[in-house]
Amino acid sequence: MNLSTKKLIVSLTVSLSLGVAAASFGTGCAGSQQFLTRGEIAYANGDYPQAKKDLQDADTDKYQYSGQQLARLALYRGLTAVALGDRVEGGKYLAEAKIREAKDPGSLTPDERAKLEQGLKAILTDPPR
Repeated sequence: MNLSTKKLIVSLTVSLSLGVAAASFGTGCAGSQQFLTRGEIAYANGDYPQAKKDLQDADTDKYQYSGQQLARLALYRGLTAVALGDRVEGGKYLAEAKIREAKDPGSLTPDERAKLEQGLKAILTDPPR
């Protein structure tokens, strides 16, 4: 093998490795977003144990999320915890969602803001289970 052939092989190997790494990273982001969406759907369907699991899985890669996604993740983790009777954890996540929305208005939709207020009200007014 001559020098230019070796350089071509090294170049192709590096390009292929970078392509595989980029594809893996992209799949990770999509996977995390998928868990967030699945958690939201499970919550909406009243399947709170599944919502909790999906949202915990989504939380593992939250450093990749936008501000809007982080606000939604905190909101649904909080609402799910409250629905499962964990007011302390629910309050922690709902407070995070409220702070994120205050720092970046519009991170939550009007419907999500209403759910946030309902969740906070439930923590303050409903007796512990």
